[in-house]
Amino acid sequence: VSTQSTGGTHPRGHSVVERTGQELGSWIAEDLTSRLGALCPGISGKNSGDLPFLLKILSVDKALSIQVHPTKEHAAELHAVAPHHYPDPNHKPEMAIALTVFEGLCGFRPLSEILDNMRSHAELHSHLSQEIVDIITKTKPLSEETLFIKKLFTELITLENSADIIMEKLKSCGATSESDALFKRIHAHHPGDRGLVCIYLLNHVTLQAGECMFLGANKIHAYFSGDCVECMACSDNVVRAGLTPKFVDVET
Repeated sequence: VSTQSTGGTHPRGHSVVERTGQELGSWIAEDLTSRLGALCPGISGKNSGDLPFLLKILSVDKALSIQVHPTKEHAAELHAVAPHHYPDPNHKPEMAIALTVFEGLCGFRPLSEILDNMRSHAELHSHLSQEIVDIITKTKPLSEETLFIKKLFTELITLENSADIIMEKLKSCGATSESDALFKRIHAHHPGDRGLVCIYLLNHVTLQAGECMFLGANKIHAYFSGDCVECMACSDNVVRAGLTPKFVDVET
């Protein structure tokens, strides 16, 4: 079970002042100068108790979703079109600071690692476009790295049975790499989930207590295990691509 505790003034999760029972934003607004102004004078000028950040304590022992956070401009667009999924018009850059050994995925691997992983899983090739397979098998030269990774990711994340295809191969041949072993471990949390294929595309990161990683807009990531503090902009906008029972928005 993964748990979290959130501190802030976001409408979806106001903190409450224990002594008075008030929502934090209302309590701050009663006396901005003494309760907030000395710490953050730029906020007190807004005549509001709203804080521009959220603080979360996360304890993760089951892999959390493959996700990105939109830019401020994109967040406003998503909120206008689907406010039930994207509840505010704000961006959500964040920093995760490890309290214990903390494990997850962050950003795309170097191209050479991605290609090696794809060559090790030829069972996927018949489900990919010929253009992508030709580059993986070195039949065709690569002209633009970023575009190739984007196309490969799109084809794999939209392949709904990719996890089953890989798992069949691992059952017959066994895990032959660190990524295979990680895939099998996280598969136990999310059997058959299409987001599992991201293990072969994204950097596997392990932080020691006190280390951190910054997750800017559109930085794809997931948390697998450990405890951390997250500090982020005041937003609840998350674009998920897998490893979750929540709304998945692959097209975005």
